[in-house]
Amino acid sequence: MAVARLKSLLRQYENQPEFLQEFDRIFKEQLQQGMIEEVTEEMDRKSEKKTTPKRIVFDASAHCAGEPSLNDVLHQGPLIMPNISGMLMRFRTGKIAITADIEKAFLQAIHNSIVFRFTRVAFGLISSPFLLAATINFHLETAENNKGIATEIKDNLYVDNLVMTAETKEEGIKQYQEAKKISNALSMNMREFTTNSEGVRAKIAKVDRCSEAVAKVLGIQWRTDEDKLVIQCVAQPSAKITKRTVLHTNASVFDPLGWLTPLMLRNKCFFQSLWIKSYDWDEILTEEDQEQWKKLCDSINNFRMEMPRGVANKRGVHQLITFSDASTSAMAACLYVKQGNHQELLVAKSKLPSIKGVHTIPKLEMNALTIAGRLTLTTYEELKKIISVSTVYLLSDSEIVLNWLKNDDPTKVTGVLVSNRVKEIKRIAAKFKEEGVKVYIGYISTKHNPADCATRGLTAKELYDHIWWRGPEFLSKDQKDWPEETRLFEIPAESAEVLQISVQKEETPVINVGRFSSMLKLKKTVAYMMKFLRRVTRNLPDVAKERIRKTFGIGAESEQTRPLEAVDMRQAEKVIVKVHQKQYYSIITANTQRKLNITLDSDGIWRCHGRLGKSRLPEEAKKPVFIAPNSDLANLIIQEAHGKYHRSTAHTMAEVRKRFWIPKLRQQVKKVIRTCTACQRYNNLPFRYPPLAELPKRRVVQSRPFQDVGLDLFGPLKTRNAEGIQAKAYGCIFTCATTRLMHVELITDDTTTSFINAMRRFMSRREVPKTITCDNAPTFLLAERILTDSLVEAQADGQIGDFLTNAGIKWQKITPYAPWQGGFYERLIKDVKWALNKSLGRRVLDEDSLRTVLVEIESCLNCRPLSYQEEDPDELVSIRPIDFLQNRIVISYTVDESQDDVEDPNFLPATERAQLRTHREAEQALRASYDITEKFWKVWNEAYLTSLREHHKKYLQQGRSSPKKPRLGQVVLVEDPLLPQNGWRLGRISSLEKSNDGEIRQVELRMSNGRTTRRPVNTLIPLELGEECEEEVSRSQSRAAEETSEDRAAEETPDDRAAKEIPEDRAAGETPGQNRRPRRITKKNYPYSEEE
Repeated sequence: MAVARLKSLLRQYENQPEFLQEFDRIFKEQLQQGMIEEVTEEMDRKSEKKTTPKRIVFDASAHCAGEPSLNDVLHQGPLIMPNISGMLMRFRTGKIAITADIEKAFLQAIHNSIVFRFTRVAFGLISSPFLLAATINFHLETAENNKGIATEIKDNLYVDNLVMTAETKEEGIKQYQEAKKISNALSMNMREFTTNSEGVRAKIAKVDRCSEAVAKVLGIQWRTDEDKLVIQCVAQPSAKITKRTVLHTNASVFDPLGWLTPLMLRNKCFFQSLWIKSYDWDEILTEEDQEQWKKLCDSINNFRMEMPRGVANKRGVHQLITFSDASTSAMAACLYVKQGNHQELLVAKSKLPSIKGVHTIPKLEMNALTIAGRLTLTTYEELKKIISVSTVYLLSDSEIVLNWLKNDDPTKVTGVLVSNRVKEIKRIAAKFKEEGVKVYIGYISTKHNPADCATRGLTAKELYDHIWWRGPEFLSKDQKDWPEETRLFEIPAESAEVLQISVQKEETPVINVGRFSSMLKLKKTVAYMMKFLRRVTRNLPDVAKERIRKTFGIGAESEQTRPLEAVDMRQAEKVIVKVHQKQYYSIITANTQRKLNITLDSDGIWRCHGRLGKSRLPEEAKKPVFIAPNSDLANLIIQEAHGKYHRSTAHTMAEVRKRFWIPKLRQQVKKVIRTCTACQRYNNLPFRYPPLAELPKRRVVQSRPFQDVGLDLFGPLKTRNAEGIQAKAYGCIFTCATTRLMHVELITDDTTTSFINAMRRFMSRREVPKTITCDNAPTFLLAERILTDSLVEAQADGQIGDFLTNAGIKWQKITPYAPWQGGFYERLIKDVKWALNKSLGRRVLDEDSLRTVLVEIESCLNCRPLSYQEEDPDELVSIRPIDFLQNRIVISYTVDESQDDVEDPNFLPATERAQLRTHREAEQALRASYDITEKFWKVWNEAYLTSLREHHKKYLQQGRSSPKKPRLGQVVLVEDPLLPQNGWRLGRISSLEKSNDGEIRQVELRMSNGRTTRRPVNTLIPLELGEECEEEVSRSQSRAAEETSEDRAAEETPDDRAAKEIPEDRAAGETPGQNRRPRRITKKNYPYSEEE
């Protein structure tokens, strides 16, 4: 790995020899000084830093495949460095600020080379920050002199960056001089001193002085000449916009004190919306989302703002004023520090509401005020050592929240959440009062509330001149001159609660049964433990040896070297039971009081004595061992009785009661069986299919014949060639979704080429459809790829792909194993099969004759009535599919019905009158044809569509099912009609596909081989792995009638649950029951109901 890293670095910088030379010089220097031994490295260029434009960073996170890295096995250590936000707050106090840097801080700290491989603390190790901070803190705490400056350095040294402030030039000079003395005592060179005071700068040695006018203080630019901080926001969207790159762009904006909160809010909300839309980390966003993200970045990009560094005088009295606000998008608080008539924004904080659940605005406002209280307390804790705070104000624009705070007991009115928030704010106020700081709560109107913009967001242009930076104008006035609407009040003290708690120390059991997955493993472990105890107690005094043996039930006669035998397992079981009964002694006492007749036997084990003493049962069954219910040991015993043959509830209970007595046994046995993975394969029910959706638009809206079609293949059909040899052929049916017209083609095989040729014939004779609905047969999937992508390697003829690609057909594939979704064409396949079986019987026709028969069947079925033929001739006539295929000419001009010119002999000669009469007759025939077509569509709308309600079904008839809802990531058993039930595969739900009505009818699964597939929910059986399986809350009426006891349900075998085979002549519209162990059938054996 080290050699590979070295080669990578050499390739990267082979065109920069001066860079490699400097790199080599640094390593040789560190090697001579004993700082390093042998490491892998990575170059980190810091061209903007004058002191270290090039530095070595040891890559301690590098690792070989399957092996841990050095950082993985090192302990990070506790966080003892000061809070970076608190340091920045303190940096904004005082008139004079001083910063410095420790030269090669990590490489100055020497540590034990026996414990670590390196002789110095290497830059890049996960433990390096702690080791450096601990080393410096140790020396600062042991410093005899300069205690004051040592404490200030400790509180304001972040890694190797020192930040200090002073009020006068003399204080600043003293801080520099004492800091240098302490650093020299630590054998660390403190350099790069930067200050905004020319007087202090003049006293700093030239070698320690930083010559740059602009310095970085903990990541924030500081212009020392004007004593201003520079805030910048650079948000450039990546070329590839994904959820990961959006997060990277947001995180690249460094804003530790929340000054850019209004600017970044909309970007944070956009990132939250990506979670709601369930984007994967590296999934490309949609064009709409990408455009929105680019606009958001453009609105805040290149924002730059300068603000004064000093906002508080160390010797003055200050006030902390915090505003809070909330909206449906965010909750925010901003804090201003005020001295005299001047105030500046110090810190702000925002939080987005959770995407789970519904949040009311008052509760969000309550959370926002809690955030304000926490922020104020944290700020005070960071600043109280260096500035004096007299008063704290918390202002909100929600009067509901303020009334909650005035209420002595808000629990009865507001609920637990608000009550807890009120109690927390009162505790915060109490802490301030303990420090001698007054706390006031008040109202602030929305237009004067600077936190309002932090909950709605601002663009870069809007943020420049906004009250966000200095708050409302009235803050510069005395509190008595504030608006009357503020209505300040003090928070009432929290009422004291006296609670009496009884504490009983829980005894830790010697054997933790919950760590074992089976009773056999537990007994083996305890048996080996007993053998170990026998060995270690051999040389003990007899008194101690006897006490240990009695405690654990260890027999004196035992060979330590022999393997485990039955006697060892029995002794181990006794020890396990005794430890268990000791742990649950209180339950045993309670059951004794209930007259279960529980007594101790000679081995010190509690047994239940019933009234079966005179029976011929074994002694263990007459006096079973008492086991506490719902305990880990009870579960292991039940699992062992359930066994590898997975006995039923009654059989398992009988097996347990041969030796043990467990109260509430039936309930626990059912729980174990429900969580048994092998039993769930047979006992669990599939998901219940949601109510059937409305018919799709293409089924109920007037359109051209064959504009929207469904297609499928049926067969194989038997044919014979000229030599009399039998062969296979297939039928291809095209069904109009609107008019119910059908078109049948005979193809010689089920290959893609034959299917595409059949499509060409259909489109040439009928019409090029706009949409095609089909199943997921490989023939159709390859045909779709040819249509859309023109795959040259899949084309039998080069012209076929071009022809079909230009057709522009939209394919709509139904969910696999959900044939009812294609019921409108599957129903006609059954009619074609019936007609073939009745007309041909056992005869085998040649290909030409079979094609003729199929065309005649097509003609016959196209003439079937679609609506009921009324007996009254004046009623609407019945329509047929064929009626929509003819009479389709539309007259685009007005027909003149006047006949005067034809009848007048003086107007035209006889020959022209005859021609004109013929012309008029043709026009009348066309108009009559047009009227007939319109009449057909009228009957279709008024009679046919409304008659479909007669066959309406709300639910899919699927037999027994589970009311549970599928969950993302849930493990399910995938039904396969071609395999026995024990051969069904497992899958994990990777995506929930919601329909337009919000119901989940199909899901996407990730199978064990890594492939993904779609399935309807009623073909998936949920498995509860690693968690308690919930009991089914409802059963079908048939099961309720058949099962009269709980044992019968548990003892039912898979063969009893298997559904009956579906007969070929099932009535139209029926849906099969849930076939749990189906015979090997094809999808054509299913009847369909959803679309027909």
